[in-house]
Amino acid sequence: MSDCQDLGACDALLFPKMSDSQDLGACGALLFPKMSDCQDLGACGALLFPKMSDCQDLGACGALLFLKMSDCQDLGACGALLFLKMSDCKDLGACGALLFPKMSDCQDLGACGALLFLKISDCQDLGACGALLFPKMSDCKDLGACGALLFLKMSDCQDLGACGALLFPKMSDCQDLGACGALLFLKMSDCQDLGACGALLFLKMSDCQDLGACGALLYPKMSDCQDLGACGALLFPKMSDCQDLGACGALLFLKMSDCQDLGACGALLFPKMSDCQDLGAWGALLFLKMSDCQDLGACGALLFLKMSDCQDLGACGALLYPKMSDCKDLGACGALLFLKMSDCQDLGDISR
Repeated sequence: MSDCQDLGACDALLFPKMSDSQDLGACGALLFPKMSDCQDLGACGALLFPKMSDCQDLGACGALLFLKMSDCQDLGACGALLFLKMSDCKDLGACGALLFPKMSDCQDLGACGALLFLKISDCQDLGACGALLFPKMSDCKDLGACGALLFLKMSDCQDLGACGALLFPKMSDCQDLGACGALLFLKMSDCQDLGACGALLFLKMSDCQDLGACGALLYPKMSDCQDLGACGALLFPKMSDCQDLGACGALLFLKMSDCQDLGACGALLFPKMSDCQDLGAWGALLFLKMSDCQDLGACGALLFLKMSDCQDLGACGALLYPKMSDCKDLGACGALLFLKMSDCQDLGDISR
């Protein structure tokens, strides 16, 4: 061989056909001293390294044997040849597809996932990616990111309680609190801190279909509620839902003007007359019409603490003293009851 200056020419002379050569390794070294001397690298490779084990530098061998990934029939074997270490591969997405054409080819799914999808955006089927990247929830350091990967749609998640804890480790991680709440606390009993849960589940009162249940959730104690008017409407959609009417009233109608049906409001706010500090205001609330009052004596004392509180003295008198005997100071009573003499049917009583 050493007598031959042009090894290519010598080789063509020595072995006109590849099959003429017994030692293909030696022949290859003769035929193509440099890889670049070979036009058909696929054929060259088969010549140079009939067995993988003949090749010392597998990275170089791989590049020779499979110029295009599609040249390789057994991707698992090819991958092991081309990229002995993950760091040998510049395009990890392509490497992954080579090394593990089927997910089941990968023993360590955590490692495979990191290889296959360096960025979440590299993954077309995020559900499948998630199962690959984090076979166990505990494999995931950033639960917020993992959750978004694992459960693109809430309906992808079988155990919503677990999903919620994964997706939103902190309440503040959740942009759409209404949706988060429904995820985190499928049943009210799943929630330890009802105040926090309520604020999460129903950001606006209108988000809540069952106001009774919502109220109990949002404000376990009346003092938990900042906007008492809104709380009341939530907690007691019907008056009959309230056990402690005094407390309910104070909650439902902070100002008298908040109440549309004053008769009902009065009965709610002051179940007993003694519950009322400002009798004048309460009287107007309790008995919008005189006929609403069963005990006129008590009503009168309530409605008109001072005579001057009464605009229609005739009506006031009839209210305050339904019977003459109810009046201790008949002079004052008379002036009240009969503003004009002609108003009096029983003049005898008046003369007395």
